[in-house]
Amino acid sequence: PDTEQFPLARSVDLDINGETSSSMVESFNHAILRNGVRTTHFADSFKALVKYEGKRHSFLGAKAAACAATFPPAIALKIEEAKLAADRIPQGSIICVNAETGQFLVPQVNNPGKYTRVTLDEVGNGGLGACDSGCMLQQLTPCPHVIAAASNAGRNLKEVVHPCITASYWKDQYNENLLELPFDADIQRFAHLANDNIRLHPMKKRSRGRPKKGARFQSALEKAQKNKEKRAVTCQYCFKKGHTSRSCKHAKEAKAAAAE
Repeated sequence: PDTEQFPLARSVDLDINGETSSSMVESFNHAILRNGVRTTHFADSFKALVKYEGKRHSFLGAKAAACAATFPPAIALKIEEAKLAADRIPQGSIICVNAETGQFLVPQVNNPGKYTRVTLDEVGNGGLGACDSGCMLQQLTPCPHVIAAASNAGRNLKEVVHPCITASYWKDQYNENLLELPFDADIQRFAHLANDNIRLHPMKKRSRGRPKKGARFQSALEKAQKNKEKRAVTCQYCFKKGHTSRSCKHAKEAKAAAAE
């Protein structure tokens, strides 16, 4: 549930100190592009990445075990921001439609004159079923309307949301070491297959300035013009290629003879 999922390597041998990033692309760039792995043998690169992934797993496991709150730090921050917005919704304006399914009509935060329908039993699934204003279309973190409805119903927020965003679920992911990484001895068993010619392609440095015409994508108009230039024209008078009847010298001579 924590957004910090991907590690960042800082040295050539990928010996990291547990620093992570929420961007997988940035993690890949640090591991592959910026740390000399492209210039090493493939087996050595794999060995370094195994060490790199093991440290990431250990760091996040320790971070999850040290979390004493109900929600992980990143999730808890979003919930606190939603609670501040929910405090602006007056509890007296909330209408209970169905107490069994937890359906409420809650005034919108930005437009108190309009109401949004909240179903507490659907909050764990997210989407429009939880809040028809679209606050939870792309997230499982409760929105201000859900928090206001849960407070009005007297229900604990942890019981309403999906378990996957709780700290207990986060800790369960690291209770057992499900990440089976090969040891150095396992990699050394295939050391006889090493081939120094097997390497990743070197990085191509992009030249400064605008790309040349050959490297630039041509528009449909340019392609049509290019094909038009390549197409050979045929004279309709002498039926020879390379010119038209307007510029044909035989046609001009015949026209001049007829005029005399």
